[in-house]
Amino acid sequence: MARRKSISTVIEAAVTFIPYNMGEFEVTPYIEQQYTSVYYGVREIYGQVCKKSDPQFDWEAFNAKFEGCFGKVEDEKNSLEELGKFAQIYFNKSIEEVIDYNRNSLNRRKKSTSTTEMPKLKTIDKVEVVEKELPY
Repeated sequence: MARRKSISTVIEAAVTFIPYNMGEFEVTPYIEQQYTSVYYGVREIYGQVCKKSDPQFDWEAFNAKFEGCFGKVEDEKNSLEELGKFAQIYFNKSIEEVIDYNRNSLNRRKKSTSTTEMPKLKTIDKVEVVEKELPY
């Protein structure tokens, strides 16, 4: 009877064919492409939790403090795994849940800004100018 391969052996075998030397054609794993969504999702969840406990919550001050601790999104001060662990420990959310939370938050903001926009005025194609002398 053939011996079954362990899970770790299968994973190691799968990893060996991943093309690390693709140079300019190399792609990053999908989950790493989601760093921005995870960063903003964690910030949003954290801010909402703080907002519930503080009636005078200031988003600008919070965002500045968050950036000071977690760095700017483009700096990637923390790894995706660290952000994921933070979300899991403090908010009981997985990376996928944080991404969904961020997506829903973006959709809510888009809807709220689209309903508060000024209505578009009709454009006038022709303007008829009538010259008339005024009786002064």
